[in-house]
Amino acid sequence: MIKKILLLCILVGIILPIGFSKNCGGEISCECGDTLTSSYIMKKDLSCDGNALILKNSLNCNNFSIKGNNFGTGISIIGMDKKKISNCRIENFDKGIILSDIGFNDKSELNIITDSYFRNNTIGILIGTYVSRNSIEKNTFEKNTFSIKIPIFFQLKYLKI
Repeated sequence: MIKKILLLCILVGIILPIGFSKNCGGEISCECGDTLTSSYIMKKDLSCDGNALILKNSLNCNNFSIKGNNFGTGISIIGMDKKKISNCRIENFDKGIILSDIGFNDKSELNIITDSYFRNNTIGILIGTYVSRNSIEKNTFEKNTFSIKIPIFFQLKYLKI
């Protein structure tokens, strides 16, 4: 009986967080774990226990904060092109922003991360292997272990900082 209850608790702990994530953006408010599918201007702070947002469109944080608990990722941009992140305060994540690719043939290109503040993250911005022609400009980094982490074999000519 105790094994069944323990198994049920584990399954509920795994399934419930997955079940509550949704698509957001436009007029639909974004919450922790959501995927932003339409351009969005934040209207309030976001405080998350794990990953905050997956971006498939542009985000203006409107100077609101996305805060974590020193775990997970604030914003993930994976295999997306021409997205803009601006006016964000990203604090207390393992990775503030991940800008990555899906593979060699699906690069993240022409994205802009601007006018944002990164504080108390292990890595402020993590750049993936095959990303190219992205801009990271007018940002402030404070008390991060690494402000921007780039693969050792990454060609800097493809990144504007």
